[in-house]
This record gives sequence, structure tokens and C-alpha cells, in this order.
Amino acid sequence: MLMINIIFQKFLKYPGNQLQNVWIRNKKVPITKVLHDHTICGKTKIEVKELFGEEKLCDTYTDKWKLPIKTTPNKKYFLVFYFEDEQLAAIRYKYKVKEYRSYF
Repeated sequence: MLMINIIFQKFLKYPGNQLQNVWIRNKKVPITKVLHDHTICGKTKIEVKELFGEEKLCDTYTDKWKLPIKTTPNKKYFLVFYFEDEQLAAIRYKYKVKEYRSYF
């Protein structure tokens, strides 16, 4: 019962995205698995490009890369990759609230 409770809490941590997947080398992988996979951290920028696809990654010339995942009417979800010394240090799941402009 404790294990089920822990899994349930992990899914609540990422509301509305329990079933979201990300493509890694032509395979769909759940976001939660990517976030908790310790083998991805430590990879070089070239290896990360090979895993997730260079055409999908944004800001590839800095040490903070973004991978868009899902867009809803009011939010945009993405994974953020943080690099230190040309190696992946951390992956975070973030969202950005879209701003609406009023024309009145």
C-alpha cells in the first residue's frame, strides 16, 4: 500500500501530464521516467542531441536547453536541461503561463 501511495504522489506532482511522453531515439518514454533516470545526467551535449533530437531542442548554444512537450490554451509545458562544463547536470519539468493581451 505504501508503494502505491508513493507512486500516486509522484503523479500528483505533475498535474495534467500523467500520460505525457517524450520521444527518445524514436521511442515514447514517460516524462517521469526521464526525470528520474540517473543515467541521462552526465551525458555530453552531443549525446543529449542524439537522444532527444537536435531539431526539437531550443537554445542549443547556451547551457540551458528547452524541449517543448505540450501546449494547452493557457500553459506551455517543457523539459529544461541544465549543463555544467559541457555535461548534463540536471533536468527539470517546467511550464509557462501564456499571457493574454486585451484589446479593450
